[in-house]
Amino acid sequence: MDRADLEARLNGIYGRHRWIIALDVAAAATGVVATLRRLGAADLMVIAATEGVGDLPDAPVLYTRSRGDTVMGGIRAFLSSIEDAAPRLVSAVEEFDPDGRARVITVPFGSVQAVAGRPVYGARRPAWGALEDKTTVGDLWSAAGIATAPQVLTTPQEAARVDLGGPLGTVWVADNREGWHGAGDYVRWVRTPADAAAAVEWFTTHAHRVRVMPFLDGIPCSTHGIVTGDGIAVLRPLEMIVLRLADGSGFFYAGACNFWDPDEEAREEMRSVARSVGEALRDRVGYLGPYGIDGVLTEDGFLPTELNPRLSAGHALPARAADLPLGLMSRALVDGGLD
Repeated sequence: MDRADLEARLNGIYGRHRWIIALDVAAAATGVVATLRRLGAADLMVIAATEGVGDLPDAPVLYTRSRGDTVMGGIRAFLSSIEDAAPRLVSAVEEFDPDGRARVITVPFGSVQAVAGRPVYGARRPAWGALEDKTTVGDLWSAAGIATAPQVLTTPQEAARVDLGGPLGTVWVADNREGWHGAGDYVRWVRTPADAAAAVEWFTTHAHRVRVMPFLDGIPCSTHGIVTGDGIAVLRPLEMIVLRLADGSGFFYAGACNFWDPDEEAREEMRSVARSVGEALRDRVGYLGPYGIDGVLTEDGFLPTELNPRLSAGHALPARAADLPLGLMSRALVDGGLD
């Protein structure tokens, strides 16, 4: 399929529907709205929590004004505000789409299936979203034959007794008791008894179980793939910019970049991991679409730490370079519009 064929296919999918774009930040919808208009979609509505930074979309915007105390809290509040829509939102959607034919595009990491009765296009299946739990993904690594760092799954109260740390200590991460989490929000770096005590107190409030692993010294990075109906495409690895918090308690995820390029052996190892994981995703849960594996390239090779069974920042960079609307493509792939 060449670019002209792709554009025609996407036009046939997206150009004949009304669309509701539900993203937590309105400015994030600007590019989506522009692409949908290019593909022939005329009737567009945006739902967002707040304006964000940057140009606003060329479409009417309804703001839920949902808020959270953290990045994750804000995202969850927005997803809740569209899944359990307030009467004001429902009325606005009914006015925009009186015959109930609109479809919804929303964030890739949610599991919302409908907004005000309108189906989410290319919605993530619950079984796929469940794989984002960092305390249970080890089963998938095993199925795919992927080597991992030592790890122990335990309760927050027992985690301080786990002896896996070297001179750089251990890293604890929560289960999904409170829902999906990312960007290091539910991760703690434990090096001292005082760190452990603080971590036990925090995780007791937020998790049923935690995964304890040694601190992995190396380059934080990710490898990505896309499962289609007739194969698996694997992409080049990317560096993740992960900063240590000033108080030493954890980490801050600052985005991905493609300046870094691992040596050929490491690159092929990471691409092989991506391919094996893609095959396991397809065979175990019928997965379709983009996915990413985060981890650390250590002196012992690439060791995965989490799976993102969805579109992620690591897909955005190559998609932008190739000028491809990968978000719209992946939703159509999941929904059966592309093969």
